[in-house]
Amino acid sequence: GESAYIQVVDSDGNVDPAVAETLTVKITSETEDTGTPFSATTPVAPTSNVGDGTLTVLKTSYDTKTEDWTILSLGQDMAMGTSYFRVTGSVSGLQNQNYFMTDMMTGESVSYTSDNNEVSFKIENNSVAFSVGDTITFSTSAGTIVGESVTLTETDVDTGIFISSITLNESEIPNTADGILDVQSGDLITVFYEDVSGDWGDAEQVRSTALYAATVIKGSTLLANTVWTEENSPYLVTGDVTVSANTTLTIMPGVKVLFLANTDDTVGGQAPYDSELIIKGSLNVAGTESKGVTLTSSNREPATGDWGGIRIEQGSASFSYSTIEYSAYGIDIYNSNSKSITVTNSIIRNNGYGIKDESSYNAQITLTSNIFQDNNSYAVYGSSSYANWSLNENILDKNGQSIYISQAYDVSLVNNKVSNNSGSVNIYHVRSNFIFTGNVVTDNSGHGLEFQSGYSSGDSMTDSIIIEDNIIDNNDSYGIYFNSIGNANPAINRNKVRNNSGYGIYIYTSENNTQPSIHNNEITGNSNIGLYVSGKAIPSIIGNTIDNNGSGIYVNYDDVNGNGDFDLTDNIITNNQGYGINVNGYAKPLINNNDIVGNTGYALENHTSFALVAKNNWWGVDDSAEINAGTNPKALSFIYDGNTSSGAGKV
Repeated sequence: GESAYIQVVDSDGNVDPAVAETLTVKITSETEDTGTPFSATTPVAPTSNVGDGTLTVLKTSYDTKTEDWTILSLGQDMAMGTSYFRVTGSVSGLQNQNYFMTDMMTGESVSYTSDNNEVSFKIENNSVAFSVGDTITFSTSAGTIVGESVTLTETDVDTGIFISSITLNESEIPNTADGILDVQSGDLITVFYEDVSGDWGDAEQVRSTALYAATVIKGSTLLANTVWTEENSPYLVTGDVTVSANTTLTIMPGVKVLFLANTDDTVGGQAPYDSELIIKGSLNVAGTESKGVTLTSSNREPATGDWGGIRIEQGSASFSYSTIEYSAYGIDIYNSNSKSITVTNSIIRNNGYGIKDESSYNAQITLTSNIFQDNNSYAVYGSSSYANWSLNENILDKNGQSIYISQAYDVSLVNNKVSNNSGSVNIYHVRSNFIFTGNVVTDNSGHGLEFQSGYSSGDSMTDSIIIEDNIIDNNDSYGIYFNSIGNANPAINRNKVRNNSGYGIYIYTSENNTQPSIHNNEITGNSNIGLYVSGKAIPSIIGNTIDNNGSGIYVNYDDVNGNGDFDLTDNIITNNQGYGINVNGYAKPLINNNDIVGNTGYALENHTSFALVAKNNWWGVDDSAEINAGTNPKALSFIYDGNTSSGAGKV
């Protein structure tokens, strides 16, 4: 069978320089170590505590001791803006660092690890902050390690280098103390050496680990069709693997691919010190619902950037029921003539990017029913891509940014959920059609949806824009933001745009005769203007509910030579903190059959020089009574027009 080779270099072990000496180590695997786990009890907070936060023990380790831990609140650190704590172990003693509970920039709870890695934990606040003297306690228990003892012999007299080996036996059933180490593919093998003097004269335990994999793939180029199977899994990749042109790599259901962390034996690719999968032919990641495929770091405590990612330079790639995690760039389509990239039912998490496209030239990129989560930068990114994008029923959650697509042809986003990201959905320079329907966009920083610079001429003209049946709620800036939409006539219909921190819907375009239809939307609870339309847009504003925003509707048509006539009818415009309707420039809306009631400012402001028609509207009981009292036309308290200001047209 195979063997594990062990070497210890320790001059302290060389007691007699005239004799080749020996020393003993313990070796175990995740299969053979059947000892008692290193563990922690459930934390206890006394009822006398003021704060009601909860502590979670995140990790114990081989360094964990049997002892009691006390976490003592020292109150609030005003400079850091968070509660902080003194941490003491009954054996490990007072820890050198206090625990500051939340990150000063993000406000999120952070974890704490004791001085010598005995334990890691995190406290999360609930409704009441901790007070000075509040405590939380828990206990940890040292486990027992079951494995094999191996005697190492010094290579020669006075070398301080000790070596030996142990036979490995692949087995699911461990037998201990038999001089053979039982392992299964994918096991982590750990060697323990008790160094009586240590580096500084004190006794310490030294550990080293290695990963045992069924198949090791060195950096290489695949020149023939290749299949990676579950029987030979996991695969440990130690350098860049390139799939050559006209060649297909198929990864079958149940396969786990481990990229050796922070290692590239080819020192090549986009990330010279991280292993990558580079596609110049075809890649088929063929997971199933019951047996997925995982591409991940070899580390047991992985981190983003442990390996490079999957770089598609030519050909095509498909991913089904796959998990791609802890890479530097996720899936990268780079300067490629790739025809088709398809990702379905997959999880893409904890990478630098989720999927990134840079100049793919007419590729069809289809993302369906995936989860993009906790990626440091964009979950989906396409720059100068010239691609056709289709995103359907994906979840994008807690990413650094959510979606950025620029200079694509067709872009379709249907029934996706985009939430808790640090950036909005950004769509720039669409060359053909943009469809955004049935999406839920909530709790993101920035705008909910941002569309800018639609093309207005030539083969790259933006043909159509459809924004329908979306929920855009509680984002940190505007709900929907349009700036320069080309010559397309956007259909913005049946959306629920609610509780955003800026405008509800903002539209500006400098192109002539753009005619957005804004029909049957619910625009409510936004901090600024509910609906803002400006520039050379001639909208149709029909059947919307615009309630409880900073103000209601603002329209401005700025083309002196254009025709600013449009319908503003059958809307409910109520309870806004400012005006109901504000008309500017050369706009000439027909304002009929609306409910314009309960707004704090004027119901209607006419800042144009034109006379506006505003008939058959419901102004509320008091304002209607004011209209009916006396003779008309006359100045009305709820309307700003030429009857109240000589510079304005009348209503």
